[in-house]
Amino acid sequence: MKEIFEELEVEVDQNVVHIKHDEIEQKNLLITNGNLIADCLSKDVFYTATDYVLIVFRFSDMHKALHAAQKRIAKLEYEIYNMQNKIQNDDHDVMRHYDSRVERENLSTGKKHSDAVPNHNSTALDSLIKELHAKINALYDLNKRWRA
Repeated sequence: MKEIFEELEVEVDQNVVHIKHDEIEQKNLLITNGNLIADCLSKDVFYTATDYVLIVFRFSDMHKALHAAQKRIAKLEYEIYNMQNKIQNDDHDVMRHYDSRVERENLSTGKKHSDAVPNHNSTALDSLIKELHAKINALYDLNKRWRA
């Protein structure tokens, strides 16, 4: 019987050792877990900060590109404005040329044919207007080609 008690005491002592070992192992696991959490958080903070820097850098690049594009657009709009003014001035020169031509034709037809049919003058004027529209369209086409 004494032997049984001694064996039980040895088992109890062994269980106490196992319990202490398990407690130490549990504490080590908790420490490792805490270290992993701290490492994960520090990496998360690092990646977040790095990502923020990259986003700011990309935003800065896009901002610069936007300003460059806006400057280019303003320059092109200014060139378009100048070209439209030139076209308009050229149209006025062409219109003055055709106006004087129409007046000469009207005067010459009026002198030659004082009893001419009024539709004849409007027909000539219509043909001149068609020519003028054709030239204007040609100028617009040239302007479009220049823009492209």
